[in-house]
Amino acid sequence: SSIKNALVSPDSQALLYSLIRLQQPKLAVEIGTYMASTTEAMACAISENGCGLLHTVDPFSVRGYLRIARWPRALRKVTKFHLRNSMSYFAKMKRRALRADIVFVDGNHDHEFALFDIPSAAQMMNPNGFIVIDNIAQPGPFLATRQFMERHGSRGWRECGSSLSQFREPFDRDRTTIHNTDFCILRAPAYIAIGSEPVSFGILEWTIEKKLLLRLQGGRAGRLHVQFIARFYENPPREIIRSVTVEFDDRKDVVVDIPDLATSDLVVRRTLEMWFRWEGDRELCLHDLPSIH
Repeated sequence: SSIKNALVSPDSQALLYSLIRLQQPKLAVEIGTYMASTTEAMACAISENGCGLLHTVDPFSVRGYLRIARWPRALRKVTKFHLRNSMSYFAKMKRRALRADIVFVDGNHDHEFALFDIPSAAQMMNPNGFIVIDNIAQPGPFLATRQFMERHGSRGWRECGSSLSQFREPFDRDRTTIHNTDFCILRAPAYIAIGSEPVSFGILEWTIEKKLLLRLQGGRAGRLHVQFIARFYENPPREIIRSVTVEFDDRKDVVVDIPDLATSDLVVRRTLEMWFRWEGDRELCLHDLPSIH
């Protein structure tokens, strides 16, 4: 029944359903709810998996919300509707250090919006996760996807298919290589990478932790630069920035002392944002996200 109000093909919904069933995501995200038709197909897959959640995001889709409210309880239980724009949603996701395994990008198809949604989804993606981009025949999503891959393809991201390399005509309506869809599917690398360009993995709530732990995927020789941005929500609020550099050779785990950023009031809310930059022959590959202890 989910296909009745859909703007995508039955094959498109079937692909998303199958991908969720196979991937078993803890969190799947849909940018662009509209009438909640494809949302329903994704929610069915998560419900049948017996685990995981679906977040669907749309600042305008009140009708989609009302349709979700009439779903069976099993589907409503695994679905959370966010009546907000994608920028607000991704900011909240980053603040809560949430990670996704599948993101379906089907929001505003203007180039500038797609160029925000795709990298934002990538920044929140778990290793080996998928970004499914709809309306790849339209110049906005196509050019945004191509720009993303031009920058990140060398960092382990890859396309499932050849829509980007095979077709160069901006108005090509048959660009996709995924049958009977208008999709381009990108897959995240199997590791978390730190390279020469600064990267952050989100803002963490911070109390008394003193150590930063990085679990490496294989030894690396080089120099790691870490910038710590501590924010203290006092009256007035304070922000302290410190940087450290760590040199190491062929280590599996790296422990970095967090600089002395303490505040006299332990009750006040404190957050810690960390930025990383690596100097070495190859990227620094991590098993999982940096953590503080």
